Amino acid sequence: MPATAPSLLDNKETTGQIDGIVSFGDSLRHNCLPEYYAARHVYSHIEGTDACPKVRNLDSCRSNAWFTRNVDSGEVRIASSACHLRWCPLCADSRRNYISHGVEEWTREQRYPKFLTLTLKHSSAPLDFQIDCLYKFFRALRKRIYFKKCVTGGVWFFQIKKSKNDNLWHPHIHCLITGRYLPHRWLKRAWLAITSSSSVVDIRPVRDPHLASVEVARYAATPCKLVGLHFDDQVELVRAMHGRRLCGTWGIARCVSLRPAKLESDGKWQNIGSWSDVYHLRHHDSNAEAIWYSYHHNLPLPAGIVCNVVDQSIESLERYSWNDLSFNNKSSAERSPPKCEEKTLF
Repeated sequence: MPATAPSLLDNKETTGQIDGIVSFGDSLRHNCLPEYYAARHVYSHIEGTDACPKVRNLDSCRSNAWFTRNVDSGEVRIASSACHLRWCPLCADSRRNYISHGVEEWTREQRYPKFLTLTLKHSSAPLDFQIDCLYKFFRALRKRIYFKKCVTGGVWFFQIKKSKNDNLWHPHIHCLITGRYLPHRWLKRAWLAITSSSSVVDIRPVRDPHLASVEVARYAATPCKLVGLHFDDQVELVRAMHGRRLCGTWGIARCVSLRPAKLESDGKWQNIGSWSDVYHLRHHDSNAEAIWYSYHHNLPLPAGIVCNVVDQSIESLERYSWNDLSFNNKSSAERSPPKCEEKTLF
Protein backbone atom coordinates (compact mmCIF):
# COMPACT_ATOMS: atom_id res chain seq x y z
CA MET A 1 0.00 0.00 0.00
CA PRO A 2 1.56 3.35 -0.98
CA ALA A 3 2.47 5.74 1.78
CA THR A 4 0.50 8.96 1.76
CA ALA A 5 -0.23 11.77 4.13
CA PRO A 6 -1.93 11.22 7.46
CA SER A 7 -5.22 13.06 7.38
CA LEU A 8 -5.70 16.37 9.18
CA LEU A 9 -9.45 16.28 8.70
CA ASP A 10 -10.46 13.75 11.28
CA ASN A 11 -8.84 13.72 14.68
CA LYS A 12 -9.83 14.23 18.29
CA GLU A 13 -10.09 17.96 17.82
CA THR A 14 -12.50 17.74 14.88
CA THR A 15 -14.64 14.76 15.84
CA GLY A 16 -14.73 14.84 19.60
CA GLN A 17 -17.53 15.82 21.93
CA ILE A 18 -19.61 18.34 19.96
CA ASP A 19 -23.28 18.84 20.71
CA GLY A 20 -25.79 18.90 17.87
CA ILE A 21 -23.67 16.88 15.43
CA VAL A 22 -25.77 14.92 12.96
CA SER A 23 -23.23 13.79 10.34
CA PHE A 24 -19.51 13.43 9.79
CA GLY A 25 -19.62 16.58 7.67
CA ASP A 26 -21.19 18.50 10.57
CA SER A 27 -18.32 17.51 12.83
CA LEU A 28 -15.76 18.81 10.35
CA ARG A 29 -17.60 22.01 9.41
CA HIS A 30 -17.85 22.90 13.10
CA ASN A 31 -14.24 24.15 12.91
CA CYS A 32 -14.49 26.08 9.63
CA LEU A 33 -17.96 27.62 9.56
CA PRO A 34 -16.86 31.11 8.38
CA GLU A 35 -15.14 29.70 5.27
CA TYR A 36 -18.04 27.34 4.63
CA TYR A 37 -20.64 30.11 4.76
CA ALA A 38 -18.47 32.41 2.63
CA ALA A 39 -18.14 29.75 -0.08
CA ARG A 40 -21.85 29.01 0.09
CA HIS A 41 -22.74 32.68 -0.31
CA VAL A 42 -20.46 33.12 -3.33
CA TYR A 43 -21.64 29.94 -5.06
CA SER A 44 -25.29 30.87 -4.60
CA HIS A 45 -24.62 34.39 -5.91
CA ILE A 46 -22.77 33.20 -9.01
CA GLU A 47 -25.36 30.53 -9.81
CA GLY A 48 -28.26 32.84 -8.94
CA THR A 49 -29.95 30.50 -6.46
CA ASP A 50 -29.36 28.66 -3.18
CA ALA A 51 -30.69 25.51 -4.85
CA CYS A 52 -27.85 25.26 -7.39
CA PRO A 53 -25.86 21.99 -7.62
CA LYS A 54 -22.71 23.52 -6.15
CA VAL A 55 -24.49 24.71 -3.02
CA ARG A 56 -26.23 21.36 -2.63
CA ASN A 57 -22.94 19.51 -3.01
CA LEU A 58 -21.21 21.84 -0.57
CA ASP A 59 -23.97 21.32 2.01
CA SER A 60 -23.84 17.53 1.65
CA CYS A 61 -20.04 17.17 1.67
CA ARG A 62 -19.05 14.31 4.01
CA SER A 63 -22.69 13.74 4.97
CA ASN A 64 -22.46 10.02 4.13
CA ALA A 65 -19.68 8.35 6.08
CA TRP A 66 -18.83 4.86 7.28
CA PHE A 67 -16.27 3.18 9.47
CA THR A 68 -14.47 0.46 7.53
CA ARG A 69 -12.15 -2.32 8.69
CA ASN A 70 -9.32 -4.02 6.84
CA VAL A 71 -10.00 -7.76 6.95
CA ASP A 72 -6.26 -8.56 7.11
CA SER A 73 -4.85 -5.98 9.52
CA GLY A 74 -7.92 -4.90 11.46
CA GLU A 75 -7.10 -1.24 10.71
CA VAL A 76 -10.08 1.10 10.96
CA ARG A 77 -10.66 4.03 8.60
CA ILE A 78 -13.45 6.42 7.79
CA ALA A 79 -14.91 6.50 4.28
CA SER A 80 -17.06 9.46 3.24
CA SER A 81 -18.64 11.25 0.31
CA ALA A 82 -17.08 14.55 -0.80
CA CYS A 83 -18.04 17.46 -3.05
CA HIS A 84 -14.51 18.28 -4.34
CA LEU A 85 -15.42 21.92 -4.84
CA ARG A 86 -12.38 24.18 -4.87
CA TRP A 87 -13.69 26.50 -2.16
CA CYS A 88 -15.04 23.79 0.14
CA PRO A 89 -12.94 24.03 3.33
CA LEU A 90 -13.29 20.30 4.05
CA CYS A 91 -12.00 19.25 0.64
CA ALA A 92 -9.30 21.92 0.81
CA ASP A 93 -7.95 20.38 4.02
CA SER A 94 -7.87 16.96 2.38
CA ARG A 95 -5.95 18.25 -0.66
CA ARG A 96 -3.58 20.24 1.52
CA ASN A 97 -2.70 17.25 3.65
CA TYR A 98 -2.08 14.95 0.69
CA ILE A 99 0.07 17.42 -1.22
CA SER A 100 2.16 18.57 1.74
CA HIS A 101 3.18 14.99 2.51
CA GLY A 102 4.33 14.27 -1.04
CA VAL A 103 6.16 17.57 -1.39
CA GLU A 104 7.95 17.07 1.92
CA GLU A 105 9.20 13.62 0.88
CA TRP A 106 10.58 15.03 -2.38
CA THR A 107 12.17 18.07 -0.69
CA ARG A 108 14.00 15.91 1.84
CA GLU A 109 15.57 13.94 -1.00
CA GLN A 110 17.13 17.07 -2.56
CA ARG A 111 20.63 18.13 -1.63
CA TYR A 112 20.15 21.89 -1.69
CA PRO A 113 16.42 22.69 -1.95
CA LYS A 114 15.49 26.36 -2.23
CA PHE A 115 12.32 28.41 -1.81
CA LEU A 116 11.62 30.81 -4.68
CA THR A 117 8.94 33.51 -4.78
CA LEU A 118 8.01 35.48 -7.90
CA THR A 119 5.75 38.53 -7.66
CA LEU A 120 4.14 41.11 -9.93
CA LYS A 121 4.00 44.85 -9.44
CA HIS A 122 0.62 45.87 -8.06
CA SER A 123 -1.84 46.76 -10.77
CA SER A 124 -5.46 47.81 -11.12
CA ALA A 125 -5.85 45.52 -14.14
CA PRO A 126 -8.60 42.85 -13.96
CA LEU A 127 -7.59 39.86 -11.87
CA ASP A 128 -8.06 37.47 -14.81
CA PHE A 129 -5.52 39.43 -16.82
CA GLN A 130 -2.99 39.59 -13.97
CA ILE A 131 -3.13 35.84 -13.42
CA ASP A 132 -2.75 35.15 -17.15
CA CYS A 133 0.34 37.39 -17.22
CA LEU A 134 1.89 35.82 -14.14
CA TYR A 135 1.53 32.30 -15.54
CA LYS A 136 2.92 33.40 -18.92
CA PHE A 137 5.91 35.14 -17.31
CA PHE A 138 6.64 32.11 -15.15
CA ARG A 139 6.72 29.82 -18.20
CA ALA A 140 9.08 32.27 -19.92
CA LEU A 141 11.46 32.24 -16.95
CA ARG A 142 11.63 28.46 -16.93
CA LYS A 143 12.59 28.51 -20.62
CA ARG A 144 15.65 30.69 -20.01
CA ILE A 145 18.79 28.68 -20.76
CA TYR A 146 20.65 29.78 -17.65
CA PHE A 147 17.63 29.07 -15.44
CA LYS A 148 17.34 25.56 -16.85
CA LYS A 149 21.05 24.96 -16.20
CA CYS A 150 20.73 26.01 -12.57
CA VAL A 151 17.28 24.62 -11.75
CA THR A 152 16.76 20.95 -12.54
CA GLY A 153 13.18 20.80 -11.29
CA GLY A 154 10.61 22.14 -8.89
CA VAL A 155 7.08 22.31 -7.57
CA TRP A 156 5.13 25.57 -7.96
CA PHE A 157 2.09 26.95 -6.17
CA PHE A 158 -0.10 29.97 -6.83
CA GLN A 159 -1.09 32.40 -4.08
CA ILE A 160 -2.99 35.67 -4.10
CA LYS A 161 -3.57 38.38 -1.52
CA LYS A 162 -5.34 41.72 -1.36
CA SER A 163 -2.94 44.50 -0.40
CA LYS A 164 -4.01 46.48 2.66
CA ASN A 165 -2.07 49.54 1.50
CA ASP A 166 -3.59 50.11 -1.95
CA ASN A 167 -6.42 47.53 -1.97
CA LEU A 168 -5.01 45.92 -5.13
CA TRP A 169 -4.60 42.23 -5.87
CA HIS A 170 -1.16 40.74 -5.23
CA PRO A 171 -0.76 37.45 -7.18
CA HIS A 172 2.50 35.56 -6.84
CA ILE A 173 4.03 32.13 -7.34
CA HIS A 174 5.97 30.11 -4.77
CA CYS A 175 8.32 27.32 -5.84
CA LEU A 176 10.36 24.65 -4.13
CA ILE A 177 13.29 24.09 -6.49
CA THR A 178 16.46 22.03 -6.65
CA GLY A 179 19.70 22.24 -8.61
CA ARG A 180 22.76 24.48 -8.69
CA TYR A 181 23.25 27.88 -7.11
CA LEU A 182 21.02 30.50 -8.75
CA PRO A 183 22.28 34.07 -8.19
CA HIS A 184 19.65 36.42 -6.82
CA ARG A 185 21.05 39.27 -8.94
CA TRP A 186 20.61 37.31 -12.17
CA LEU A 187 17.12 36.26 -11.11
CA LYS A 188 16.04 39.88 -10.50
CA ARG A 189 17.36 41.03 -13.88
CA ALA A 190 15.74 38.13 -15.71
CA TRP A 191 12.36 38.61 -14.03
CA LEU A 192 12.40 42.35 -14.76
CA ALA A 193 13.28 41.69 -18.41
CA ILE A 194 10.39 39.23 -18.71
CA THR A 195 7.72 41.26 -16.88
CA SER A 196 8.95 44.77 -17.90
CA SER A 197 7.84 46.08 -14.50
CA SER A 198 8.61 43.65 -11.66
CA SER A 199 11.96 42.90 -10.09
CA VAL A 200 10.84 41.76 -6.64
CA VAL A 201 11.88 38.14 -6.28
CA ASP A 202 13.08 36.12 -3.33
CA ILE A 203 15.17 32.98 -3.14
CA ARG A 204 16.43 31.32 0.02
CA PRO A 205 17.54 27.87 1.18
CA VAL A 206 15.00 25.52 2.72
CA ARG A 207 15.96 24.95 6.34
CA ASP A 208 12.97 22.82 7.36
CA PRO A 209 11.36 20.64 4.64
CA HIS A 210 8.29 20.00 6.76
CA LEU A 211 7.50 23.66 7.39
CA ALA A 212 8.21 24.53 3.76
CA SER A 213 5.91 21.82 2.43
CA VAL A 214 3.09 22.75 4.79
CA GLU A 215 3.44 26.42 3.81
CA VAL A 216 3.24 25.85 0.07
CA ALA A 217 0.63 23.09 0.18
CA ARG A 218 -1.94 25.40 1.76
CA TYR A 219 -1.83 27.45 -1.44
CA ALA A 220 -2.45 24.33 -3.50
CA ALA A 221 -5.69 23.75 -1.64
CA THR A 222 -6.99 27.33 -1.76
CA PRO A 223 -4.93 30.25 -3.14
CA CYS A 224 -6.62 32.70 -0.78
CA LYS A 225 -9.04 32.71 2.15
CA LEU A 226 -12.48 34.04 1.25
CA VAL A 227 -13.10 35.20 4.80
CA GLY A 228 -11.72 38.69 5.26
CA LEU A 229 -12.36 39.78 1.67
CA HIS A 230 -15.14 42.10 0.56
CA PHE A 231 -17.96 40.13 -1.04
CA ASP A 232 -17.30 41.64 -4.49
CA ASP A 233 -13.67 40.56 -4.17
CA GLN A 234 -14.76 37.07 -3.18
CA VAL A 235 -16.89 36.77 -6.30
CA GLU A 236 -14.12 38.14 -8.54
CA LEU A 237 -11.60 35.72 -7.03
CA VAL A 238 -13.80 32.64 -7.41
CA ARG A 239 -14.62 33.51 -11.01
CA ALA A 240 -10.99 34.32 -11.90
CA MET A 241 -9.70 31.03 -10.47
CA HIS A 242 -12.37 28.84 -12.07
CA GLY A 243 -10.71 26.05 -14.05
CA ARG A 244 -7.16 27.22 -13.33
CA ARG A 245 -4.35 25.10 -12.02
CA LEU A 246 -3.13 26.05 -8.57
CA CYS A 247 0.06 24.02 -8.58
CA GLY A 248 2.32 22.00 -10.84
CA THR A 249 5.72 20.35 -11.27
CA TRP A 250 8.53 20.39 -13.80
CA GLY A 251 11.88 18.70 -14.39
CA ILE A 252 12.93 16.05 -11.90
CA ALA A 253 10.04 17.03 -9.62
CA ARG A 254 7.49 15.53 -12.01
CA CYS A 255 7.56 12.45 -9.80
CA VAL A 256 5.74 14.39 -7.06
CA SER A 257 2.06 13.48 -6.98
CA LEU A 258 -0.25 16.48 -6.63
CA ARG A 259 -3.43 14.60 -7.51
CA PRO A 260 -4.44 11.59 -5.41
CA ALA A 261 -4.83 8.38 -7.37
CA LYS A 262 -8.09 6.49 -7.67
CA LEU A 263 -8.72 3.64 -5.31
CA GLU A 264 -9.36 0.19 -6.70
CA SER A 265 -11.49 -2.32 -4.87
CA ASP A 266 -9.46 -5.16 -3.37
CA GLY A 267 -12.24 -6.64 -1.25
CA LYS A 268 -10.27 -6.09 1.96
CA TRP A 269 -12.27 -3.20 3.42
CA GLN A 270 -15.60 -3.92 5.05
CA ASN A 271 -18.31 -1.55 6.21
CA ILE A 272 -18.65 -1.93 9.98
CA GLY A 273 -21.14 0.85 10.64
CA SER A 274 -22.22 4.33 9.64
CA TRP A 275 -20.37 7.21 11.23
CA SER A 276 -23.62 8.56 12.68
CA ASP A 277 -24.46 5.26 14.37
CA VAL A 278 -21.04 4.87 15.92
CA TYR A 279 -20.83 8.50 16.99
CA HIS A 280 -24.20 8.62 18.72
CA LEU A 281 -23.93 5.16 20.30
CA ARG A 282 -20.26 5.26 21.35
CA HIS A 283 -21.17 5.78 25.03
CA HIS A 284 -24.05 3.28 25.08
CA ASP A 285 -23.06 0.37 22.82
CA SER A 286 -19.96 -1.77 23.35
CA ASN A 287 -19.39 -2.35 19.61
CA ALA A 288 -19.68 1.35 18.80
CA GLU A 289 -17.33 2.18 21.66
CA ALA A 290 -14.76 -0.37 20.39
CA ILE A 291 -14.89 1.00 16.84
CA TRP A 292 -14.53 4.60 18.03
CA TYR A 293 -11.64 3.70 20.35
CA SER A 294 -9.78 1.64 17.74
CA TYR A 295 -10.01 4.43 15.17
CA HIS A 296 -8.90 7.26 17.44
CA HIS A 297 -6.04 5.26 18.96
CA ASN A 298 -4.87 3.64 15.70
CA LEU A 299 -5.44 0.15 17.09
CA PRO A 300 -6.56 -2.94 15.14
CA LEU A 301 -10.20 -3.89 15.60
CA PRO A 302 -11.01 -7.58 16.15
CA ALA A 303 -13.18 -9.27 13.54
CA GLY A 304 -16.92 -9.48 14.10
CA ILE A 305 -17.40 -6.08 15.73
CA VAL A 306 -20.01 -4.10 13.79
CA CYS A 307 -22.51 -1.35 14.52
CA ASN A 308 -24.95 -1.51 11.60
CA VAL A 309 -28.04 -0.01 13.18
CA VAL A 310 -29.23 1.95 10.14
CA ASP A 311 -30.72 -0.08 7.29
CA GLN A 312 -27.91 -0.57 4.77
CA SER A 313 -30.30 0.22 1.90
CA ILE A 314 -30.61 3.76 3.30
CA GLU A 315 -26.96 4.52 3.97
CA SER A 316 -24.68 1.97 2.35
CA LEU A 317 -21.06 1.92 1.31
CA GLU A 318 -21.85 -0.48 -1.51
CA ARG A 319 -24.02 2.00 -3.46
CA TYR A 320 -20.90 4.03 -4.32
CA SER A 321 -18.70 2.93 -7.23
CA TRP A 322 -15.26 1.81 -6.06
CA ASN A 323 -13.76 4.17 -8.64
CA ASP A 324 -15.25 7.00 -6.57
CA LEU A 325 -14.01 5.79 -3.19
CA SER A 326 -11.04 6.36 -0.97
CA PHE A 327 -10.35 6.41 2.74
CA ASN A 328 -9.43 8.75 5.53
CA ASN A 329 -7.50 7.85 8.65
CA LYS A 330 -4.61 9.07 10.75
CA SER A 331 -2.16 6.36 9.72
CA SER A 332 1.04 7.07 7.79
CA ALA A 333 -0.03 4.29 5.43
CA GLU A 334 -3.29 5.96 4.49
CA ARG A 335 -4.59 5.18 1.02
CA SER A 336 -4.62 8.11 -1.40
CA PRO A 337 -7.92 9.96 -1.93
CA PRO A 338 -9.15 10.08 -5.55
CA LYS A 339 -10.07 12.94 -7.82
CA CYS A 340 -13.72 12.89 -8.81
CA GLU A 341 -16.53 15.32 -9.45
CA GLU A 342 -19.00 14.76 -6.66
CA LYS A 343 -18.50 11.72 -4.48
CA THR A 344 -15.39 10.12 -3.10
CA LEU A 345 -14.19 8.53 0.08
CA PHE A 346 -11.12 9.78 1.85
